[in-house]
Amino acid sequence: MSHFHRILRVVEVLSSAATAGVSVIVGLALLVVSSARGDEPGRAVGIDPEIVGTWELSVNGGRWVLEVSPRGTYEFHSEAADGAAPSSGRFSANAGKWSLQATNGYTDGGPYYILPPDTFVATGRLGTGYWRHPVNAAPLDQNGQRLYRLLVTEPPGADIWSMAGTALIKATGSTSPPVGQAVVTYELEPLVTGLPTNVMLRIFPTTAAAAAYVDSTQLFANYLTDLPAGVTTNGHIDPIEPFDHPALYASTIQSKEQRGWVRWAYQEGRVVILATTGEAKPRVYDNDSISDDMFRKGLKLLQIGEIWLKQKAVQ
Repeated sequence: MSHFHRILRVVEVLSSAATAGVSVIVGLALLVVSSARGDEPGRAVGIDPEIVGTWELSVNGGRWVLEVSPRGTYEFHSEAADGAAPSSGRFSANAGKWSLQATNGYTDGGPYYILPPDTFVATGRLGTGYWRHPVNAAPLDQNGQRLYRLLVTEPPGADIWSMAGTALIKATGSTSPPVGQAVVTYELEPLVTGLPTNVMLRIFPTTAAAAAYVDSTQLFANYLTDLPAGVTTNGHIDPIEPFDHPALYASTIQSKEQRGWVRWAYQEGRVVILATTGEAKPRVYDNDSISDDMFRKGLKLLQIGEIWLKQKAVQ
């Protein structure tokens, strides 16, 4: 089967899978800073999507920061001089009632409401908290938030990832209101044991912001920033299915560690798709390159990300 026909097969499978998808909007969390344990309060059912995002609460001359995922999880940390420990766990909310369970077993619950325009008011064991989005926050618009929720809650299925020789471990998401971004990460079974493989979709507030991210001359703020240290080569390929403009790549050789990495990047409007994977390279030197096989596998992951994005963008 030719390379082009293999890509058409990916398109066919993804299109079929997308028509059977069901939109599931989830995602609300509330912090736990107490280490106390107790009987679990009445559990709320369902999720209020208005709580998805980043919130802050002024405390002791600093702030508490709460990051809420649309998958019904949260992460909390303190930037105040109060010694509050980081916390994470699960949360559900509906019809003005919330409940949670932290990973340490602590549970809490109570009433909540949204105080217009941007205050999340929640009452629990620790009293009532008035959470607000960070100052100068630039949250994603409604379309961006909707796309974010779809990509996190409806990742490609096992049959799709198998076409790239891998499988989904988990899908996670995070938002950064101060810069108006959201990130969806599909963590995948490594193509080589011990070397992470993933597909990431970064949603920006504008097309111009996405374009700046794929600009390799923007030091410390682009798709190359977190690649492992080594000898890196940049390049691009001419458009092929499903891309309508060149896809970028960066390959890195680590001769001391005897391995190589490749990261692909493609901008689709306000979204940048990244595909990263690695391979063991015995007897490799700094001026060597990654294998053609790894190059093609990374490209296939990028193609899956692009096709899946297009399917979700029109739902």
